[in-house]
Amino acid sequence: MKSFLFTFMALAALVMLVATASATVLSIESGDVTAIGDTASVHLILDEAPSGLAGFSINVTFEDPAIGTISGVSYPSWASLSETSALPSPDCRVRALDLEEQVQSGATNITLATLTLSATGGGSTLVNLT
Repeated sequence: MKSFLFTFMALAALVMLVATASATVLSIESGDVTAIGDTASVHLILDEAPSGLAGFSINVTFEDPAIGTISGVSYPSWASLSETSALPSPDCRVRALDLEEQVQSGATNITLATLTLSATGGGSTLVNLT
């Protein structure tokens, strides 16, 4: 049986907040699996929310769709209203709102969502966030 090392590499995206002059960093954790069909759970993390967070809409895309798919998304408890495009897919949109204002001004290292990534081929690929 041939073993595959499948790597999801993270590509950090910069998110500019309109209300502030500084840039906030949106990132995704790296994930590794060793065989086709295996999965890895990774978090989408916002490094800071200087003015709090009302919500977000992020497109997640595999640079090489032959390598993997997004097979699941879960949201933290503060995300009182959330939506995910159809899965499994090599790209999806994740959206959530903080209707109860639980993510306050100055919050740091905020988990926006947890993605389950599934290996469909051998190799490695970037995961792009926009």
